[in-house]
Amino acid sequence: MSTIKSNPRKGKPLMALHRLFSKYAAFSVQQGRQQRARELVQVLPPERLAEDEATLASEIVNSLAIAMPKLEEGEMFQTDRLIKVDARTLPNRLVFDDSRPTWVEATEITVHIPFTGDPAMLDVQPSTHQGGVLAEIDSGRSEILLIYQLTDADPNISSQIERAVREIKMHLGWLQTDFSNSDGLVQSARSEISRRKSTIEQHAKIINATGLPRKQ
Repeated sequence: MSTIKSNPRKGKPLMALHRLFSKYAAFSVQQGRQQRARELVQVLPPERLAEDEATLASEIVNSLAIAMPKLEEGEMFQTDRLIKVDARTLPNRLVFDDSRPTWVEATEITVHIPFTGDPAMLDVQPSTHQGGVLAEIDSGRSEILLIYQLTDADPNISSQIERAVREIKMHLGWLQTDFSNSDGLVQSARSEISRRKSTIEQHAKIINATGLPRKQ
């Protein structure tokens, strides 16, 4: 029995599979959202700054809400096809001439895991994390794809799939914890509102000191 976790499919890039939850740190994403909150305050019409500060900050924070991915486990399915793989990539497979490919028949099983929410969050590494799962993300279809290539029947394939799903859900749970506290966003928004209001007030004092009428 041989199970290949890489992805040497003809016409598909070798790097199509990547490790989920490993591209961006949650802390960096949170900092980016705080910067975005400040930017949204900066483009508010000046007259809106007269509104209640807490309400205005909440509006900004709500506009940055994240749709955390959620797996639709009941909708999982598989597709499969016959392929050829290079025997040199197989564990415990003797190849006498490793200078050139030795092609053997194999079966490729793709497990489709539908999900809802923002696919970009599947690339965010939570503050608590481990290993991660090798997979493809089909953003258009909102599916996580687990790909297994086997040269014969693997009695452990079901447990491998279950373990992968369990790890994905575990990382999503950690992400939910990381992003459940919006205090940093609220503070960033309110701080920028106060700064803008102070700047506008100082501007008014400076121009009013001349005693001259204004023309726009």
